[in-house]
Amino acid sequence: MKNNIKIPLSLVSLVILLILSFPSYKLIPFGTPDGLDFNNVYAYSTCDKILSAKYENNFYMASGTDCGDAMGRPFVYPPLLYYSTKWVSFFDTFESARLAWRIFICTSFLICILLWSRSKKDFLYTLPLFLGLMLQFPAIFALERGNNDILVIILWTLSAFSYKKKAYSWSGCFASLSILMKVYPLFSFLVVTIGLALNKKITILKKFIIGSFLTGLITFFLFHNLWYSFYAEISGFSNSRMVLDIINHSVQYLTPNKGINTLIYLLIIAIWSKAFRFDSEEKLMSFSGALALSTYFSATSFDYNLITTYPLIVLLFAQYLKTYNPRTYLLLFVLLLSTVGNRSWFIFGGDLGYKIHILLQVFSLIFAAIHLIPTFYLKNYLKYCYINLKVKTL
Repeated sequence: MKNNIKIPLSLVSLVILLILSFPSYKLIPFGTPDGLDFNNVYAYSTCDKILSAKYENNFYMASGTDCGDAMGRPFVYPPLLYYSTKWVSFFDTFESARLAWRIFICTSFLICILLWSRSKKDFLYTLPLFLGLMLQFPAIFALERGNNDILVIILWTLSAFSYKKKAYSWSGCFASLSILMKVYPLFSFLVVTIGLALNKKITILKKFIIGSFLTGLITFFLFHNLWYSFYAEISGFSNSRMVLDIINHSVQYLTPNKGINTLIYLLIIAIWSKAFRFDSEEKLMSFSGALALSTYFSATSFDYNLITTYPLIVLLFAQYLKTYNPRTYLLLFVLLLSTVGNRSWFIFGGDLGYKIHILLQVFSLIFAAIHLIPTFYLKNYLKYCYINLKVKTL
């Protein structure tokens, strides 16, 4: 007797979405040289003689021309990132270092997904999706540029894993390092700390903050002579803006009003903070959501940063496979469409298509946060609001 294996149509639709989205890699603005972002890191990592002779090893004082950057760009990353990538200087050529960096991205990401998974079984079940995600626009863009967001993903993964193991001080330590690596995880940090405060988990919050504070203090003193130079460099860079395009996902371009755009982003942070699940199975989901929202505020957010949404997508997929719940499916579909969906689908009406694309991503992030809130809690909360409103109108 043959076993009839029924594959849900919802699962088929997710596969079709990924297949149809793959061709959008053609819209990636391939740079020269190949691995343009990594070229900056490699150039400064191999610039020791000039840095020691002219600039007292302060790499922020050296120009890109001094160190051989392909576009003459300065080094705009924090000191921790410079020393964390110093190992690439052991490669004699840029091409060999670039290959090693791309291998590092893929293998590290795979290990991170294993740590995010609730079990080995979940990891194996979600592995095909992760491999599919690595063939989508954000991941191919990240690999093409030699992007360094993988360092943030590694540290935030360790923070979430430590929290899962109830090592709250270590969780704070890794969260702090992720901020010191690329700044934008500060928004993720806010979600966790506000979420713990709202849940009145003061003991956990204290351990988390103490771990992050001590780590930040030690790191600050380790590179005390470089932080002012970094601040001066990043101040100019952070004020730069890009033209709204299909490869940018910053909420700064949703409306002409910067205040409204900021409020939209603060709303995302507030909802995720409120939805933070501190001691349930969803704590990993909370951490992954905090990471996913972190790159949406910067005006220079290219879509290769969207690889930070991958842990959230994978965790949602694992949840979907357990019950094939329609709500989980709908959320997953919208999240995939907005983050890895074919970019050509959003090229219409001038800037309108681009703004709809960003708005869809905002909606999916809010939807994901609300999805975390238990149904009974959500129903009671809405009922409470309705009763209060009714009383006030009497």
